[in-house]
Amino acid sequence: MLEFINDYGNIALKIISAFVVVLVFLKVFGMKHQLKQMTSLDLIINFILSAILSGFIINEDLSLWGFFVIMMIYIALVYIINLITRRTTWGRQTFIGVPRIIIENGQINSDMMKKMNLSAHDLAAALRK
Repeated sequence: MLEFINDYGNIALKIISAFVVVLVFLKVFGMKHQLKQMTSLDLIINFILSAILSGFIINEDLSLWGFFVIMMIYIALVYIINLITRRTTWGRQTFIGVPRIIIENGQINSDMMKKMNLSAHDLAAALRK
């Protein structure tokens, strides 16, 4: 019984620690992105964060200190990528992409839709949002 409590108590402590670290991370990096659509970069950042968190919770050999070191490296990397994305055209184009005009002056640009591999159904669905 004591081993059961010890094992699951350790997991509970890891989950609480991960929750606190992610909460701080989202306060610093994530809350300002709520007003815009998620980009590919945001999705990748979230996937990697999920992998780090699940690895920390599941891996019994990874200590709390090791988790904090990994998170500091991750946070530094995200900060640098966000800095490059915000301050350089190259970074914005590389990490986020270039906006493409599909409808201009009320006219649908079918050539651009073909380049973007968008169907009329996709466009109609996006316009309903």
